Amino acid sequence: MELTKNEREILKLMLDNCRISDTAVAKKLMISPQAVGKIRKGLEKKGVIRGYSCELDFEAMGITTFALICAKIVAGKEMQSGEAWKKKAAAENALMSAPNLIMFAEPIGSEYNYVVLFGFSNQKEMEDFVQKARMVYAGILEDRRIDTFSARSLRKFDKAQLFRAMLERGSPQNPLMQSLDKVSRIKFGK
Repeated sequence: MELTKNEREILKLMLDNCRISDTAVAKKLMISPQAVGKIRKGLEKKGVIRGYSCELDFEAMGITTFALICAKIVAGKEMQSGEAWKKKAAAENALMSAPNLIMFAEPIGSEYNYVVLFGFSNQKEMEDFVQKARMVYAGILEDRRIDTFSARSLRKFDKAQLFRAMLERGSPQNPLMQSLDKVSRIKFGK
């Protein structure tokens, strides 16, 4: 989707503060508050802005343990039947509605069918969940890899920087390239 200059500028300001008023944006961009409101509403209607939220700290909210689970659909005779596929669909729906689900992805060209990220209040809660999930999804899904980590080891969990880099350029380019260029210029050794 191609964004106008004003749309990009408004989005950049909103990434810094999603509660910024149309009047404050208008002053910074030197356009009318009505124009800002119209642009913002247009971005909402297009689905560029999906909502407004506050950012909470995982640890402060009691989420201390994460599990990144890579799962594969069990291939076999039991998956040939329509009932098994119904159970698979029900399993996906149950996963999607789990309150501790943070991310659910279906990678393409991977050995895994699903990659999911869950947050838990502690290690025991995570282990109990994994054990129960193994029973519920037996014969349908199997976890092939589980990586766990604490909230303290979560170094970055922010998509705003990616969006800001894309807005700066005006088109979706890989913002990582500039970072890699900086790293490649660092002299190591001696």
